Amino acid sequence: MSLPSSGIRPALGGQSVPLWQRRGLRSKPQPTLSLAKERGVEEEALCCRARVAAEYAVVGALGQGSTSSVQHAIRHADGQHVALKTMRTEDPEMVAVARKEYELLRSLEHPNIVRPLDFIDAPGRAVLVMEFFEGRDLQETLRSQPEGRLPEHLARPLLAQLSAAVEFLHAHQVVHRDIKPQNVLISKDFKQLKLIDFNVAHCLREGQALTPTGTRLYAAPEVVLGESPADLGDIWAVGLCAYLMLSGKLPQGRDRCESHMESVSSCASREVHMQGPQWTHVSEQCKTSILRCLASQPESRALPSTTSLLESTALCSSADGRAHVASIESLLLLAPVQPCAKRLSRELLESVSNASAAREGTARSIFFSTSTASTCSGESVASVASRSSSPEP
Repeated sequence: MSLPSSGIRPALGGQSVPLWQRRGLRSKPQPTLSLAKERGVEEEALCCRARVAAEYAVVGALGQGSTSSVQHAIRHADGQHVALKTMRTEDPEMVAVARKEYELLRSLEHPNIVRPLDFIDAPGRAVLVMEFFEGRDLQETLRSQPEGRLPEHLARPLLAQLSAAVEFLHAHQVVHRDIKPQNVLISKDFKQLKLIDFNVAHCLREGQALTPTGTRLYAAPEVVLGESPADLGDIWAVGLCAYLMLSGKLPQGRDRCESHMESVSSCASREVHMQGPQWTHVSEQCKTSILRCLASQPESRALPSTTSLLESTALCSSADGRAHVASIESLLLLAPVQPCAKRLSRELLESVSNASAAREGTARSIFFSTSTASTCSGESVASVASRSSSPEP
């Protein structure tokens, strides 16, 4: 005799015993997800993938992490190059973190902070669409240099941009909490810098962040010892990036921690020193600014003055105009957010012009208004500076 289709077996005395009781279960199991809901989830995921495919053409991979990947893509609507940061996870909290990053970045507009464009989410997937920045992170940039570091005249404008970005964040009560070489992008011509990866950033208007986070190797000493990252920890991280940029090494001998020869905790208790041949060509003013960032006592820290960094860039210009084109263009990029940048770019451009004129024995001067008119008409600052350093026919 075959069993009824319900899975209930007739028992003696006419009573039926449900299958879940015969399997020794204490209660009837409930389905975790109805078939209709399962189909709905699958359809949402397919719609998400279809939307991404319909709106963007993937060009290639930019990076891969443990939970997300970043791809270079082109938006079909206008041909704009973008970066697609895709997170694949079934955890709704992780998707919420990605959306929070998008909403936070939307509230921040600064030339040295990566700009968000769109957010697409579906069950199991979240895609953050950001502006595409053609460059390499600080660590890769330094590896590409013969001496593993940048000369001061190139480093100063970049540090001014990083300092300006962090100053802007703190003015808006936002703490990044994970500033490190991998989250600082530099253009291949050394003219522009972008701060990226805000997935652990926190807005202080929502209350103090109590959870320790970030990357311990690059964290401030108090964070390594268990405190929650705060704005003063961001300042330490700016100093660390500056120290690395100019010397090719991490402060406190933390390079040894990277190779597991020492613990980060033991390194974090040391004072920061600037010794060795790599520091002989760095100005005292620059070294003092970096040491203030890297003070062991958090309350003694201060961001480098963007104005002083830019002024020193103008003052330490050499006679070779071409060598400082990157510095001039970096100053112009900061002009919308730093009033002193426009004035200093004029001074630097004039000093390059005067030095070139002295070499050629020709009294020439180039005024900033001329260079501005040239750049507005499509001629780059590089062309103006190059023209200033080449002999007249």
